[in-house]
This record gives sequence, structure tokens and C-alpha cells, in this order.
Amino acid sequence: MIDGFKEIRKGEKHLGAYTSLDLYTTYDGESFQLYKKSGMRVQEIRESQERLPSSLYIKRDDAIREVRMLQQEMDKELDRMLEQESPPVEKTSIIIADSIEVAADGLRELSQLDERDTEKTAEILGGVKDMTESVVSKCFDDTIFLENMLMVARKDFNTFQHSVQVAMYAMAYTTHHGFILRDLQPLVLAAMLHDIGTVFLPEKTVKNTGKFSKYDDEQMRRHPRLGHEVLRNAFDDPRIARVSLEHPKRLYRTGNPIAHKYLHEWSQLRGIIEVFDGMVGWRYHRDAPGPIEAIKVLVQMANNGEFSKPLVDGFSISLVGKTIG
Repeated sequence: MIDGFKEIRKGEKHLGAYTSLDLYTTYDGESFQLYKKSGMRVQEIRESQERLPSSLYIKRDDAIREVRMLQQEMDKELDRMLEQESPPVEKTSIIIADSIEVAADGLRELSQLDERDTEKTAEILGGVKDMTESVVSKCFDDTIFLENMLMVARKDFNTFQHSVQVAMYAMAYTTHHGFILRDLQPLVLAAMLHDIGTVFLPEKTVKNTGKFSKYDDEQMRRHPRLGHEVLRNAFDDPRIARVSLEHPKRLYRTGNPIAHKYLHEWSQLRGIIEVFDGMVGWRYHRDAPGPIEAIKVLVQMANNGEFSKPLVDGFSISLVGKTIG
């Protein structure tokens, strides 16, 4: 962001989403001039030009509107793709990757808001919900599409990466075990947004990979309740907010986990998936274990009373086709 302006997404394929926004450009990085008025299509401006300026900007005040418009554009692209019986892996990857990045843009914009700004928060999360429902609807009827999604989820999408992976594993579990679509969609959405409260925490706390200070601990303790409040106001289904509230504290070094018998089943499943993903996805200090080794750890944790054994067994079956241990 420069002096109240925000650079828009690079590339031309999504420029149609900016028809109702003013676009600006600059030649020195400081002096902004209007490039396109609201209501005009970029193509109309480009008729006498060979190419776009190197950078285009919107006003910072239009950032929330930009995210929503891009989300709607992604939703249209997803709908067009979902009309195909079996879209190719490459095309699936590109469109889903774009959708995930737009959703991540929404989360980044949330970090600029006050958690009490429920109207703008609900607007951003509404776009995430639309995208999730489109994807889940396709996965419900097409296991090949689900496999493609799992492949996409293993790629690096920065802030949104872990949440997407948790959501995709949840989708694999629910589709394998016969969840009805009415329950599958909110569960996947709950898994994807379980950590939403962290966007309202200080950035230095969230990105701290070392020893937590007392201040960091106090801040991190806030995020389940912040997430609960945000999701409770944004969605009618109370289970979505509950999963955020029941986020296991042990994952953030802030105390003992809540005994699983008091947790909603969705919260238990999310906890199992998060531990699994933390093991198979950790490649910074050592080689990550394979899924069988990771499931064995989950089985041991279930034997110690940390997780529900039936849920761990069900998760194992959904991933590797059998129970382990």
C-alpha cells in the first residue's frame, strides 16, 4: 500500500472484476493519476494502447469491495468449471489456486479491520463461503475432483495454506464416511476458518516461531474467542463458530487441551487433522513422515486419551483405506 492506494492483482484475466472501481496508475511511485473511471471496462481504455501500465492501483478504501468482486469472479469461474464432468488436473489446479489466493486476500483484508466491524467481516467471509460451497458440491459427486483438490492443498499458499489443507482432509473424511451435503459444506467451512481469530492478533505474535513471551501467550489465548465472535456473526450455523472456539489450546503452548469428550465431534476431527497435517507438512527441520507413520502417532495419542479412537480410525480409513495399529 502507498499513501492510501493498493496495487491490484497482476495479470489481465481478472480485470473484468474491476469495472465498478476507479483504477489509478503512477509513473514515479508517488503521483497517482486516474486510469479508468468506475463503470468503464478496462478494454475500453485499452483500445488505443498496446499494453497495460506496469502497475494499477485502487484506493485503499475500495479494498473490501475489490475482494468481494474478485470472489464473485472466482465463483463464476468455478461454476463454469463445475459444469464439466471431469475437468483436467491442470485446469483444476489453476482455478482453485486462484480462488484460494483470493480467499487469502480476504483474510489479509480482515487483518486491517476491527473484529467488531461485523458488516465488512461478514461480506468478506460470504465470498469464502460461496467458493467453499461450489467446491464442496463438486467434490460431493466427483472423487477425481476431490483428489485434484487434495493435490492443490499440498501447495504453498502462505497464510491460507494450512487452513486449506485442513479443510481438504476434512472433505476427504466426510465424503468417505457418507456425510450428507447439508452437513459437509458447513464442516469444511468450519475447518477452513477455524483459525480466523489470528488475523486480529499482532503480526509479530502470529509469526513468532521462537519462545512465546507472556504477552504473546496472552494474545494467542484471545484468538479462539475472537474467531468464535466473528464466525457467529457471519454464519447462521452455530457449529462453524464452535469449531473455532474449541481450537485445542495445546497447539499454541497455552495450557492443556480440553478433554475430547467435551468437544463437538467436528472440533475433535479438526484437531486430529491439524496434528496430522502438522506432521506430514513439516519440512523445515527434518523430512516429514509419511501418512502411515503420522497415523500411528495419532493412534498412540488416541490410546492416551487425547483423541477419539473411532474418529482416528475413520480418518485413517478415509486416507489409506484401512485402520492402523
